[in-house]
Amino acid sequence: DEFLEHPRAEVARFMVARSLFSQSVDNYGGMVLPQVRHDRAMKAFADYRAKYPQGRFIGDVLGWEGGLLMRHGRAAEALRCFAEQLTLTDHPELARGAIPMCDTIFK
Repeated sequence: DEFLEHPRAEVARFMVARSLFSQSVDNYGGMVLPQVRHDRAMKAFADYRAKYPQGRFIGDVLGWEGGLLMRHGRAAEALRCFAEQLTLTDHPELARGAIPMCDTIFK
């Protein structure tokens, strides 16, 4: 945390969260991953949101967080993330991913 004010701190925090997300998902099938990996990724996303609530990557963070929540059966919490993505008027491109995820939750 000694570099929190560094010009690249936001990017670094985002990349840490994204890397922890990648480590928390089984892309090969059949492997049960430890809950601690999920918890670390969720904490990293929460830390990013706390530090940069209007950050450059907030829309991406909400999408990755929502996806992780979906993978762990927490649809109501995931819906909050996807719905919040839709409020980011500076990033209309996020709707392409958020709307189908909301639709999946309501099916």
